[in-house]
Amino acid sequence: IHDLQYNYYGNLIASCDSNQNIAIWEKEQNQWSKKYEWKAHNAPIYKVTWANPSFGNIIASCSFDRTVIIWVEENSQKEECKWKQMAIISAFKEKVVDVEFAPHKDKLILAACSTNGTVTFSKPKDLLNLESWQSETYNINQCGIMCLSWNQWVYEPPMLIFGCGDKSGLDPSLPIPSDKRVQEDLLQIWCFNKKDEKFCQRAKCDYECINKALTLSLIHI
Repeated sequence: IHDLQYNYYGNLIASCDSNQNIAIWEKEQNQWSKKYEWKAHNAPIYKVTWANPSFGNIIASCSFDRTVIIWVEENSQKEECKWKQMAIISAFKEKVVDVEFAPHKDKLILAACSTNGTVTFSKPKDLLNLESWQSETYNINQCGIMCLSWNQWVYEPPMLIFGCGDKSGLDPSLPIPSDKRVQEDLLQIWCFNKKDEKFCQRAKCDYECINKALTLSLIHI
């Protein structure tokens, strides 16, 4: 199992694994049981994420097969899996290692990052039709991005932070100058700009900044 995520209410858990499966676990009478399981990708699945429940039961999964898939629970009385594949987002050139929905109840925005240092923001063209999504990709870091996290304070504009790779994880054959490798930022914070409705960098943090924060006890590990 690569990832486990509670839903908003804490009564469902989504899990994903190396066998390319997603499973949904449900809590009933203080007991957890597997309710649904299905083959979801063509390679190991690395992360799963729940959307805000105001949009219904929606999850997204990312995989080493370079795709993100949107799944929606259907209202069905049948015993077979009720989770339907609604859309495949394939705007990635390398493995997708993290994916997360924004926490806002009025903004269905999905962020996904890849090992080639790009982040893709996706949203449905119409909230009433989750089969069609539009995406926009940003080049964040030449050393790759390994993780991301949205700011959970919903009263601010959508904001998220990226954990970037460093020079030790680079392929030595990559045509990137050595000085550029050292200057790559390990943490970057991006914020949604309401004026042009695009995401832009708001802050960054490199080795020197992180070391100083650790020395002053501003960051605890």
